[in-house]
Parts: sequence; C-alpha cells; structure tokens
Amino acid sequence: MNSFENFGNAILLKDRVYNALKTEIILGNFKPGERLNILSIANKMNISSAPIREALNMLSKDGLIDLMPHKQAAVAAGGSDEYKISVDIRKMLEPYAAKISTPLIPQNKIDAVRNQLNSVLDDPSNVAAYVESDMAVHELLHYYAGSKFLSEILTMIKTYTMRFRYIIEKTEKSTLNREASTIIVSTHEHLSILDALESRDPERVYSAVLQHIEHYSKRNKPV
Repeated sequence: MNSFENFGNAILLKDRVYNALKTEIILGNFKPGERLNILSIANKMNISSAPIREALNMLSKDGLIDLMPHKQAAVAAGGSDEYKISVDIRKMLEPYAAKISTPLIPQNKIDAVRNQLNSVLDDPSNVAAYVESDMAVHELLHYYAGSKFLSEILTMIKTYTMRFRYIIEKTEKSTLNREASTIIVSTHEHLSILDALESRDPERVYSAVLQHIEHYSKRNKPV
C-alpha cells in the first residue's frame, strides 16, 4: 500500500498550485497572451512540473489558460464582449442560486465568511485577501443550491469577471487608493448580502445579490 501514501499531499499540492496561479492571473500579474513556462514556474515554486501541468489543465477548463500544441500554455486574452455576456449570465443565475440556497447555508459558514470580510476592511490594501473573501462570498451563494453543475458554471464565470476587472484597472493604471476604495465598497456590499442571508428571506437575498452584480458591472464597465 506504500504507493498510495502520498495521494493526499499530491492532491493538496495540485490545488495549491491551481489557486496560486489563478490568483496571479485574476490580479493581472500574468498578462493576457503571456506564455507560461512550466519549468520556470516549477523552479520558482520549488516543486516538480507534474502539479503545474495539472493546475494548467484546470485553469484551461476555467477559460483562464489557452493550451496550445505540445502542451504550451498562455494566459487567455478574453474580450469585452465575453465579459458583458458573463455578467449577464451572472445576473440570471447567481441571484437564483442564492435564493434557493438561503435556507440551507449553515450559520457557521456565514460567520466564517463574515470574519474574512471584516479582516479585509481592516486592511483593504491586501488585494489577495480581498480576492479570497470575494470568492468565498460568491461560493457560499451557490454551494448549497444542490447542483454541482450550477456551482461549476458560476465559479467559472465569477473567476472570469474578476479577472477582467483587474485587466481594466491595470489598463487604467488605477492608484492604490482607488483600488482600496473599490475593495471597501465591494466588501460592504458583500456584508449586506450576508445580512440578507441571515434574515433567511430568499427574496431579500435575491435582490441583494442582483444589486451587487449590477453595481459591480457599473464599476467595471469596459470602455
């Protein structure tokens, strides 16, 4: 049975690499069209190339990476038309998912995400922590809906729209103060969603989520 001893560690490492690369792409630290050298990334992370390849395959399914012939990888370019469509899909699906999830979300999960959000408000300059809290809020809205298919769609679309936001901000050369201000506004909207969830009123939750997405799309409207 020795061959099975490290399965847990291997899976954890793959997921850690996936999450790290996804965050870098979302934040725009890897530019659209930029090629990703597997050996270079493996050396920087001090790991083998196998979990890098697995993570890149996962990112390809998310639409964040284009896998070219001979397994070469490049950051997907995307575009404003795809962004607009993804926001429209979120408006249709995410409030619905949140509405049916409302009575099923455990209170301790809401409390844990609220703690994350409060930590972000304590240090809005920590963009990576904000990204984690943002993903945590929106995962909460669909994870308990009872549909893995719906969750996978919304996770992929949410990741794409977040990434496009940072592409816009990099293009506009936004200041750190502007970025922190946006993070504070968005985090307060997330807290309002949690307040709605705690009321266990599905219609209130639906409205809070839809309003947040509409505000988000206005803040990050492509030129």
